Amino acid sequence: MAGQTFAPRANRVVLFSSDDVLPNIILNHALPAMVEMGLDPLVFLTPLLVHKAPPPSLERLGFYERDILHALIFPALENQGANLRRSGHGLFTFKELGHTFGGFERIEQLDDPRVAQAIDHPAFLGAVSAHNQLLFRGRHIEHVRRRGGFLWNLHHGPLPDNRGLLASFWNLLEGRSAHGVSLHEIDSGIDTGALVVTARLRLSPRQSILASMIDLGVPGAHLLVQTLSRLVAGMPIWPLPQARAKGTYRSYPCEEDIVRARGKGINLTGHPFEMASLYADLYGLSESFEADTLVPALMKYEREWLARYPGAEPSEPSEPSEPAGAMARAGQAGRNDGVQHPGF
Repeated sequence: MAGQTFAPRANRVVLFSSDDVLPNIILNHALPAMVEMGLDPLVFLTPLLVHKAPPPSLERLGFYERDILHALIFPALENQGANLRRSGHGLFTFKELGHTFGGFERIEQLDDPRVAQAIDHPAFLGAVSAHNQLLFRGRHIEHVRRRGGFLWNLHHGPLPDNRGLLASFWNLLEGRSAHGVSLHEIDSGIDTGALVVTARLRLSPRQSILASMIDLGVPGAHLLVQTLSRLVAGMPIWPLPQARAKGTYRSYPCEEDIVRARGKGINLTGHPFEMASLYADLYGLSESFEADTLVPALMKYEREWLARYPGAEPSEPSEPSEPAGAMARAGQAGRNDGVQHPGF
């Protein structure tokens, strides 16, 4: 069987990404490498789809995963910049990435005419979905195939066993330590397309679920860059079909699942002080901003959240372990059980 190769002169890669913390980490690490290898990235920021009335704990997860970034951290960085950042340290906001690399646009649906225009671009090489929750339908997939490009999804869970959402939560709840990132082709199913490459890691039960997700940002970016570099070099890939009967699809947990997990010491988010430290390290925030602005804002949210949901349990500090988000900050793939290259 011949491997897949793509037009050597094509260089436009279209990325679909939500605007929460995980894709922000991925783009911070992937975009510079893509530009350096001569690619021309175009990023479509897509909405993060959530419950209309999410369970209380998922509402809190959404606050830490996205809302605090856009309500406080990103505006402060964009307005005060060097006054808030420790010298030479920290990730860029989406707006800052757009200023540096260009090509950032917001869309609400994949049928937006700008998407079709991007795929029809003469230099179109392919498209990647990275923590994007808009589903590619048959018409979108066929459009990319007609243009001769690739269509991949960067899935945060080892496939085929971990299809769907919050793989780290379900694995810990069910007594497994499986963790990782999978780059796979997008087909008509959900997380069922042929595997290109997978990085398998081990979960730390002492980390919050959000911290474990954040730790997948750098390995995910590395997988994507590694695969794109092969294409740019004219090297073929052979995506390996998944065993469809083996995989299990999981959606968001309900509040009863989350309460059961807390009884096992599994928390979706960390204590406000831990979350403030995590984001201060990720974005290079000054100690004064962390102590005087970020911590009070997170504590205020926790008080309001507990007042809205009487009987809910407050966030508890995690047990001592490696710092949350260590991989995302250091650019290291710690606790790595190895990278599998079914398509190389």
